[in-house]
Amino acid sequence: MEIDFEGIKKLPPIDRKRSLQKVRELLKREIENSKKQLEETERLLGVAKSEESIIEEIEVPRAKKIDVSKLFKVQGAGEKKGFASLEDQLKNLPEKERKDVAELAKAPIEDVYARIKSFTEMLTQYEQNHGKMPRTYENVSKSELERRREIYELALQEKRRATERGEYKIDEKKEYLMSVAEKMMYKKL
Repeated sequence: MEIDFEGIKKLPPIDRKRSLQKVRELLKREIENSKKQLEETERLLGVAKSEESIIEEIEVPRAKKIDVSKLFKVQGAGEKKGFASLEDQLKNLPEKERKDVAELAKAPIEDVYARIKSFTEMLTQYEQNHGKMPRTYENVSKSELERRREIYELALQEKRRATERGEYKIDEKKEYLMSVAEKMMYKKL
């Protein structure tokens, strides 16, 4: 913003005073706006740093020996053998967990990401406490953590499939959140 102080100096005293008061108020507003923008930038920088640290903590999956028999689903006589589909995995879940997966799969990716981020932070606390749950999660067992992980993984798979079918539209930000959420699910228990 450019202020014409030379022009203001040439004004009569009363007009000069009014003009300078207006300039002062304008500058004060700009300073306040700049402070707010700086605070928001600092907040977003903090969020970005925490997300970056979570991504850095995630271990890259290592190649492991695969038992091929576990990849195939054995079906009744006369039926074909094939890979267990997402639908088959969902059928094997209890009704409540199937509903949880369905609700998460329909939720916006921002919500799913927030839940997975919170879950991953809980896992980090669990690891830092050498296998003991933090006080806020004392009633959560390791098997419950495994069930939550499975629910989140299946919900992400369903959301990814819906995206590929064109049923769920995503932009770059949503794709980024989905990818980060998928990577967070690699974190071991």
